Amino acid sequence: MKHLIAFLTAAALLGTSIWAADEKADKADSTPKDEKVAPLGTYKPTERNYWAFMPRQKVTPPVITNPADKVWVKTPIDAFILAGLKKAGLRPAPQADKVTLIRRATYDLHGVPPTPDEIDAFLKDTSPQAWEHVVDRLLASPRYGEQWGRHWLDVVRFAESDGYEYDTHRPDAYRFRDYVVHSFNSDTPLRSIHQRAVSRR
Repeated sequence: MKHLIAFLTAAALLGTSIWAADEKADKADSTPKDEKVAPLGTYKPTERNYWAFMPRQKVTPPVITNPADKVWVKTPIDAFILAGLKKAGLRPAPQADKVTLIRRATYDLHGVPPTPDEIDAFLKDTSPQAWEHVVDRLLASPRYGEQWGRHWLDVVRFAESDGYEYDTHRPDAYRFRDYVVHSFNSDTPLRSIHQRAVSRR
């Protein structure tokens, strides 16, 4: 899940940088030289402190002392979530039942509901690793790359036709689409995907 969050955040930033470059080029072509234009990329101090723009750094998870909270916190990320909830005066929602869990995970990772057989298998699996097995199975499926690759393709404005008046078909566009799907399914490092995407602009 952490990989997904990092991937989508970086994808959004890449899309923003591409848009900014295009916008700057458009202004350079259409704006009279004597007209004053605010410099592109000027941010307020509060905007510069947005978490997505901050350098990565090692942080220590909040210390959990309440026994009930310790039961709820399963990972270091949970500790940060719980601290944020408490700061807002909120408490975690009750534990979801197994049917709800597998529906949420399957919709999230595959974009479709689980099959009756998949639900039955999860309900019958009483091992401590039952939930882990579900997530591993969903991530190992080609459907995972097809679902989450769509978000990346949306960010880079992928289309298989030109749109507008003539809507000309792009016969080789599928190659990039398949590459993105394959990158997700093969867990290609984010750095490699960025380098290849930028080199093709």
